Amino acid sequence: MTAPPSTAQASQLLAKIDADRSLPGPLKRRAMLLESRVDQPALVVNRLQKIALDYLPTLPRTEPTAALVKVLSADTFWRHYSRPEVHDAFLTADDFSSFVERRTDPDGFLNDSLTLFDPVIAWERSWLTTVVALRGLSAEETIRVLEMNANSPVVLLEMSRASLVAAGVTIRHTCSLDSVLGPHYQWREGGPISGAPEYIDGPIPRAAVTSTVWRQ
Repeated sequence: MTAPPSTAQASQLLAKIDADRSLPGPLKRRAMLLESRVDQPALVVNRLQKIALDYLPTLPRTEPTAALVKVLSADTFWRHYSRPEVHDAFLTADDFSSFVERRTDPDGFLNDSLTLFDPVIAWERSWLTTVVALRGLSAEETIRVLEMNANSPVVLLEMSRASLVAAGVTIRHTCSLDSVLGPHYQWREGGPISGAPEYIDGPIPRAAVTSTVWRQ
């Protein structure tokens, strides 16, 4: 369960929006009116999320030029991305992780376990990077490169450029308003310090995922 936001966190989100040169002036002014309610941080975040959900789908997106990947903690995969029968077979995320670690083909098991629900990734959660940016990294290195608030192990949902294009997936770079969905307090303009690119897209259909990778 996500902890309620603090006053400092609400102020942090507002400061990022105020500094974001990509946002139109009227939108920023609307958001910054919420500074007067920062003593009610949950209200501020809720109102910012409503603004984000209204504005972000209008931003232009382009066709991807490289293979992309969505990184999930093992806990998140089990709770939200696995088929119902897989989720129900384990009492905890640790039980699930231990089982996967013992498999001779963990990647194949994860592929078979991935939900058939479409879209497999809602656009609000479609934080993506390039496959090449994470090539050869351990789970801890992956988490550090992407500045994720997560623990190892992790699951990678990899998507080839061909599968993304065939599925009609289009992408854009992230902006400050994306950070209020989650919320992602660690977001910074320009992406992670590592230089790994950071994208958001529309909903990702299940057919776009070409492989699942277990990384410890």
